Amino acid sequence: MTSMLTGVGLAIEVKDLDISYTSGSRRVDVLKNVNLQLQQGEVLGLVGESGSGKSTLAGVFLASLRTSSFVSSGSVHLTGTDVFKLKGKELREFRASRISLVPQNAGAALTPTMRIGEQLAEAFRLDTASIVSKESRRRRSIELLELVRLPSPVEALDKYPHQFSGGQQQRIGIAMALAARPQVLVLDEPTTGLDVVTQAAILDTLNRLHEELGMTMVLVSHDLGVIDKMCNRIAVMRRGKIVEQGDTTTVLNKPQHPYTQGLLASVPRVTVPGIPPSLDDAAIDAFETDGEMRAVDNTLYVRQAPEGTELVLSIRGLSVDYNRKPKPGSAPTVMDVDLDVHAGEIVALVGESGSGKTTIANVVAGLQSRQAGELTLNGSMELAPTVARRAKGVRRAVQLIFQNADTSLNPRRTVRDAVSRPLRLFNVEGKTAVEALAEVGLPANFTERLPGQLSGGQRQRVGIARAVVAGPSLVLADEIVSALDVSIQSSILRLMDRLATESNIGFLFITHDLAVVRSIADRVIVLYLGRVVEEGTVGEIFGAVSHPYTHLLLTSVIEIGDDHLAAIAIGQDEVPDGPPAQGCPFASRCPLVMDICRTVRPPVIQVSVTHSIRCHAPLEKLANN
Repeated sequence: MTSMLTGVGLAIEVKDLDISYTSGSRRVDVLKNVNLQLQQGEVLGLVGESGSGKSTLAGVFLASLRTSSFVSSGSVHLTGTDVFKLKGKELREFRASRISLVPQNAGAALTPTMRIGEQLAEAFRLDTASIVSKESRRRRSIELLELVRLPSPVEALDKYPHQFSGGQQQRIGIAMALAARPQVLVLDEPTTGLDVVTQAAILDTLNRLHEELGMTMVLVSHDLGVIDKMCNRIAVMRRGKIVEQGDTTTVLNKPQHPYTQGLLASVPRVTVPGIPPSLDDAAIDAFETDGEMRAVDNTLYVRQAPEGTELVLSIRGLSVDYNRKPKPGSAPTVMDVDLDVHAGEIVALVGESGSGKTTIANVVAGLQSRQAGELTLNGSMELAPTVARRAKGVRRAVQLIFQNADTSLNPRRTVRDAVSRPLRLFNVEGKTAVEALAEVGLPANFTERLPGQLSGGQRQRVGIARAVVAGPSLVLADEIVSALDVSIQSSILRLMDRLATESNIGFLFITHDLAVVRSIADRVIVLYLGRVVEEGTVGEIFGAVSHPYTHLLLTSVIEIGDDHLAAIAIGQDEVPDGPPAQGCPFASRCPLVMDICRTVRPPVIQVSVTHSIRCHAPLEKLANN
């Protein structure tokens, strides 16, 4: 964090804390012997893999436990108050005034049928200065929205949650959390799922609020770059225990525990190509058992792009318009998109939320109609507009891997049922579910398990097995690693590389994580408001010459070890509601904008045979923008 505002006394003190729950006659420990202290004004980062206990510990600060969980020993004090001794009205007032929570998905936390002004007024009902009159409530609401830099705060009060973008909803969630002037703010993965520009803007807002208000914060995240930027203290959790804690810079630069070392080694970097290794759990277990520090191979795997392979997907002139009755001055949601995917190639589609990435994938899958464009499969087979009009062989050749394996797998069907379904549907002979699971690194006994009996990474592997079992030539992978821990993420990326290399499958890979793109993609297509603004090899896109929008994306990435001094300019994270009818779509946000940019479509600048940029600016300015 840019500065540390510390006051007098402890904001949080946890002593010898054990949290457990009962399963039949057995007691299961969720948190084990947790001890930590946080001074007033400090910012603590809780990190660890899914299931490490970090969200449980964050809930403890609010005296909130899951059903059937209980404190088996220890205590938790917040500004001197034993939180688990509070009951009834005292506990409600404590949660309403002294501590606040910003959840991971603010859109789901906001009430969809209530206007924003009404929801903010509810949040500061215990703040007597704000509830004297209707005018004071409205004035306080506007102040809060201005504090988090929400555009047009006066108009925003009368809008509903669905009328805001994901980043704007998160700003509103932060404003609600600040409404009661809490002493402690708990943030549970507040930027997970947001694109890099929105994430950077939200973190800049939190940083500024911390400096201005001096609040104590607890930030739960699996993103170590975010922790490095935001927190002056860190606690690393594994299997319910804090295995390492201390000053953030010291822990991240000189980690002592092999688990912390493994987490850091698993993080992909924008500046370094290659897929990082997964965690070596055996080495970590050995250290925790007998103190032995085993040697671990942290070598990056650098993927080699295929050469001379056949074309599996060709898109020319694709346009999609969600407006059934286009208004004057409006433009198609996606317009004039060209792209190719070759056998064994991984092509990444990148851009902010609303850039058209998933729309293009849905068109290729036959799940979204198109207004114009030609789509060709395997060099000669024209793709019909909808999946219902496609032959069975075409449907077999194009498969999808979904972002959330939890919801894409039937919870009441076994893994065998899920993986065998494509084999039955497409009459594939000579292949079994056991063989399909072996290809994605899962044992045969997993066939009889239900999705709920698998970890997140295992469920994603099942989803991949289901997609490739029938032998497709093209796989659409939509944000397939965005919800996974970095250690699991690296194993999935290596699996995707192996499938592309050994099975000659072409991948259209959709993601907002540029570090992941750097590690796995062969070529990259940058989209903004449904228009291709840049295309090139992964080395070219991350090189010295780039479109101003690509430059914005790259400079918004938060990496461990950065100075974290750069900040997103006010409004720079706000994407227009739709593309303009003329000119460059990025003109309203571009630092190099000229008059011609607002009226004339930008030309294609051919930087190299494989690298093209659509921009009016001369090439020398793009090299130094």
